Amino acid sequence: MPIQPRASNASLLRLVARTLLVAVLLGLAPSATACIEFETPLEDVPAWLLPEGSDETADASGESGSEEDGPGMPTGAHGHGDEVLMLGRSVMYGWFEHWGWDGDSSVKDQGYAFYYGELDAPPDIAESAAGYIAEAPEHTIVFFKLCFADFWATSPEAVGSNVEEDLGYVQSVVEATQARGLPLVIGNALPSVASDTTPSLVETHLGYNAGLEEIAAGYDDVYVFDQYSVVTSSDGTLIRGYAVDPSDSHLNEVAYADLDQAFFSFLEEHVPPAGG
Repeated sequence: MPIQPRASNASLLRLVARTLLVAVLLGLAPSATACIEFETPLEDVPAWLLPEGSDETADASGESGSEEDGPGMPTGAHGHGDEVLMLGRSVMYGWFEHWGWDGDSSVKDQGYAFYYGELDAPPDIAESAAGYIAEAPEHTIVFFKLCFADFWATSPEAVGSNVEEDLGYVQSVVEATQARGLPLVIGNALPSVASDTTPSLVETHLGYNAGLEEIAAGYDDVYVFDQYSVVTSSDGTLIRGYAVDPSDSHLNEVAYADLDQAFFSFLEEHVPPAGG
């Protein structure tokens, strides 16, 4: 599927090591069921993905940007409708690693150029997504997804609150893309491994997925990518053999390969690249 050569995992290992070091210093142990918050070095991201007001404006070649480049424009971006801004957290980062991402430039495949945008965890996730969306070039396709850790209901009493909270984030992202006139693709729920799944969690996933369909039905350029069906077994848990570990719901290479097939077909049908 992806045509870009696989890059070294050195960058990922460096980021994980730094995350673990911070956790040790704080006396905290990272949870296997929580999304890892990777902090990509500023010099390793395009200028348009940097926080507003940042002094770091280096492009992929290591040269400083200039006012002529235009604010909020990634290196090489032209706004012709084939750039895809992929907004997520550790599962999204893993997807880019699966694509052979070099930690810097875009991943080009199937006529698209994919850019990674790392989101803050809730409750700041929608605000951080809106920041990326505001700076994206014209005609950028936006993809947004929550992490499996954002589905936390483990009791019947918590289901409604969890679904309402998560759909609220989505509605904020929809409003941000609508304000820019950008198409939005939303990935639906991601399941967890069996040991972390309860009937209430499954109910939360299904309620969220149904709510997404209702939201998307109100717009011509908002679409739902059904990633849930790709990676979920009949009992509502992550398919056996799709997790990096039986106790860790992060996806492995097999799962990402199956997501690729469904995802590229979905994009081609709903938001084909310019000239595609």
